[in-house]
Amino acid sequence: QGLLPHSLALPGRSDSRLIVFTRDGVVLSHPNLERVLGPVSEEPGLAQAYVRWRNADQPFAGSAFTQPLDEHVVSLAGVPMPQWGVARVSDARAMLEPLQDAQQRAWGQVAMVTGGVGLLAALLMLWLARPLALLRLRAKAATDGDAGEYRVPAPADEPWPRSSGEVDDMVRMCTQLLEGRRRSQRSAETLVRQLQAVLEHVPLGIAVARAEQVEVVSQQVCRLLGYTPQELQGRNLIELLAPQDGAVDLAQQVHEAFAAHGAFDGELPLLRKDGGTLWGRVQGQLVQPGEPGRGVLWTLQDGSAEREARAQQAWEGSHDVLTQLLNHAEFERRLQVLLAQRGAQPAGAHEGQGVLLFMDVDHFTVVNDLAGRVVADDVLRRLARLLEAEVQHSGWAARLGGDEFAVLLPASSLANGQAVAERLRATVQAWEPAYQGRGFTLGLSIGLVPLVPGLRNAAAVLHAADMACYEAQRAGRNRVQVGEVRMTA
Repeated sequence: QGLLPHSLALPGRSDSRLIVFTRDGVVLSHPNLERVLGPVSEEPGLAQAYVRWRNADQPFAGSAFTQPLDEHVVSLAGVPMPQWGVARVSDARAMLEPLQDAQQRAWGQVAMVTGGVGLLAALLMLWLARPLALLRLRAKAATDGDAGEYRVPAPADEPWPRSSGEVDDMVRMCTQLLEGRRRSQRSAETLVRQLQAVLEHVPLGIAVARAEQVEVVSQQVCRLLGYTPQELQGRNLIELLAPQDGAVDLAQQVHEAFAAHGAFDGELPLLRKDGGTLWGRVQGQLVQPGEPGRGVLWTLQDGSAEREARAQQAWEGSHDVLTQLLNHAEFERRLQVLLAQRGAQPAGAHEGQGVLLFMDVDHFTVVNDLAGRVVADDVLRRLARLLEAEVQHSGWAARLGGDEFAVLLPASSLANGQAVAERLRATVQAWEPAYQGRGFTLGLSIGLVPLVPGLRNAAAVLHAADMACYEAQRAGRNRVQVGEVRMTA
């Protein structure tokens, strides 16, 4: 730098080098004395600028330029008189560092200003949105309940936020909606209390089930079955059906009724808690027609008395009330069924041919006339028990009317039938009923007919046995007479 005039001298800088060189590229001045008289082509940064200057083919004196390179900024000028070149090679990063610092400071200031503006905007929005936030919290507190419980708070629970414009409109709308919900809740609570009263006091069993699981049940159902409401709720309806003998699938019958008609109406045996069976009159109807998923409304009435009455009526229609034996009509019906079954079977398909005994009590009118109707009825009852004891495992006994009885032994041979008839006759003969110290001697006139193959008419078989009994009476009473049925029967 001492080779230059004072006007060209610049203050020394650590991040730049001031180099003086000849037109031919020989370094004359360099901050590093070891580089003096060295070639410019070996000088980092300056070599590229020097080559460009030489290739530009311009006068050396009076020309100048500045060229930024990858890591350096080179300023080069020619000195006219000595034909030297003066170059300043500066570190580009050092030169740009003040600019980068300024840029970073500027960006920091921009960020601070932006953050401040954003914070102010957020605070402003929070201030403006505070009534809406309070409204949301108030509405949530008004409609939420613990564990999903439906709850509408009293008006004095919390104040509603106040503002202007749309917030006030929303507050008015919310208060109107909540008031409507309060009215609906009061109505629902009243309806629930009324329904609960009905379920507790109505004399009709009521239950609601969904997916065959009991959800609601009345006290009458609990009384009929012996359970508490808690024991029935959640129970499967199929579990309440009492098992019955036979292959009847009661659950399948109920399902088929709903599939065909959308309802069920009938009698079902229900299992009581104590293990007993209640025959109930049961009706089931879908809560919502066409939508089984909504559940089924069931009603239950105690049908035991009605069922017993029907059973008693059916029993009385087929039995003699005095002796408890089969009556004439039922005995003839069973005989007709037996003959029809045998007619449909091949010959030899059943054991024994079977026999029919037709009996008339000898001297019964004497007991009736002398001892009275009460004693006569007792004699008939005692005779019925005797017949039952003899044939209860092998046939049927019946009172045909008055003092006439019949016994059917479906699987008996003729010889065995004669032996049974003889035992009955002897037993009655040995029995001497007494009344007021007076004994009575009875006997049995028995007509016996074998049930040979080919018989079809039960009335004709009974008539043939009656005729055989008549022959026994004509032959002296108290005897067994074998007859036969004409094949035209």
